[in-house]
Amino acid sequence: MASQFRPRRAFSPRPVKVPRQALRPAAPSGTIINGILRFHDVVREQGGGLALLRVSEARLREPEVRAWFGEQSKDVPGVSILWNEREGEIIRVLAA
Repeated sequence: MASQFRPRRAFSPRPVKVPRQALRPAAPSGTIINGILRFHDVVREQGGGLALLRVSEARLREPEVRAWFGEQSKDVPGVSILWNEREGEIIRVLAA
């Protein structure tokens, strides 16, 4: 009598769907952060000893500032630093 054994179909795993993550822009470089701390000319008080530091477009046109940032100068207008005046430290770097 012949065997009735039939092998199962070959195992093929289902493709795994990878969740789509929102692409975040790259974090600002240390050069941009140091430059904003050094050359900021826009200070907006946020209350509680916090201030928002930025570099204005006019300040970016100055030769010393332009030389500091170099090719990264196009990224600087979209970056702000939330600064704690009392502690003298960065709270958060905000990038657009």
